Amino acid sequence: MPSLIHEPPLTTVSCPHCPVCGGEGKKHHAGVCDPCGFASGEWDFRRCGQCGSLWLDPRPADECASRIYPPEYLTHGAPGDLLGPGGLRLELRLALLHLRYGYPARECGGVVRGLARVAATLPGLTRRVGYGVRFVRWGPGRLLDIGCGNGEFLLLMSKLGWRVQGLDPDPVAAAEARRAGLPVENDRIESARLDPASFQAITLNHVLEHLADPVRVFATLSGWLEPGGVLVVVCPNPEGLPARRFGRAWRQLDAPRHLVLPSPAALAGLARRAGLHTEVWTSARMSDWTAAQSLPRSRWRARAAAWICRVAIAADRMAGDEVFLIARKSAA
Repeated sequence: MPSLIHEPPLTTVSCPHCPVCGGEGKKHHAGVCDPCGFASGEWDFRRCGQCGSLWLDPRPADECASRIYPPEYLTHGAPGDLLGPGGLRLELRLALLHLRYGYPARECGGVVRGLARVAATLPGLTRRVGYGVRFVRWGPGRLLDIGCGNGEFLLLMSKLGWRVQGLDPDPVAAAEARRAGLPVENDRIESARLDPASFQAITLNHVLEHLADPVRVFATLSGWLEPGGVLVVVCPNPEGLPARRFGRAWRQLDAPRHLVLPSPAALAGLARRAGLHTEVWTSARMSDWTAAQSLPRSRWRARAAAWICRVAIAADRMAGDEVFLIARKSAA
């Protein structure tokens, strides 16, 4: 795909200090190219000597944000149904959501109830179901999804009983969500005007790394949470095994769109600084995709790397390719 940003050139902003903690950073990856082949030029990442985060320096200026995303990067189609077709699999999934995450019980047969009770003892299955709802336990209440795209996740959560709302800076994706009947605003966190303490749950799935000021973002999100509310953030792990293994070829660098990649410890620190209680772990669920994208010319090496990552995370819960943060606001 031809680049669309070399004419006129991008305006960039110097970022010599860590956007997470303000620490000093040394150049860690130099000459990183856009893995989508869309943005021209080469980009450099620094690593913070204090918190271990990576960040782009220099980064594209805010006014250039719309020019660094290829058309296929964004969700411009109608939202799909993440619950999928009916049948035994759906009934079992809903039963597991009830048993492990507190969602309202649905009518099901005795066989399904029995299978669900057995499945609820298997960590792998319950975690897989948890990924679907981003580990948000049943409210009920209001849920805000930031960077919601065309609203697929919002559609799922609304069917599970949440009162949902979305924010997305892309006007086409936001329009698709609204056509599906979802309350989605075409706006950014920095300019959105939402009532304080008005959401029981807020989720960001691979969104934080696209934002230049994570400290401000966490302060804003904490203000929007009601007492006892939960914030779920999912983002790439710059200290995981894939990041170390693939170096500057690591697909999750995604220059120049990924501006800040907080380490697991830094992510927890951001939440604590915003007055939230935290739990952090990592996941290997994207290791196949990440390895295939990072080693596109060697399918067998990619498969081996993905397998090694899945084995490594069994011994080290911080070795995975994704960081999951579950942060809760103290009850009043």
